[in-house]
Amino acid sequence: MASPAEMENVILTTLATALMMSDTCDDESAAVELLDASKQAAMKRMDAEMVNTEHHPSFVQAGHATYEDALANEKEVLNAWRG
Repeated sequence: MASPAEMENVILTTLATALMMSDTCDDESAAVELLDASKQAAMKRMDAEMVNTEHHPSFVQAGHATYEDALANEKEVLNAWRG
């Protein structure tokens, strides 16, 4: 998966592209389609992050991590998303 910084760069570039497309094209449908695809990708990514969060207890129970490590990992992810 991409890092939060990479995802931020991608969405900013996508939004800027959609804005330019809407300003320069007679048909704004391509810009709307691009924004919709970006929204769908963002929602899919957020769903994946939620699944990762929900799996932390099972990693601990399976002996792959301690609770402290799982919590530290979750904090690292949350702090990265906060920027």
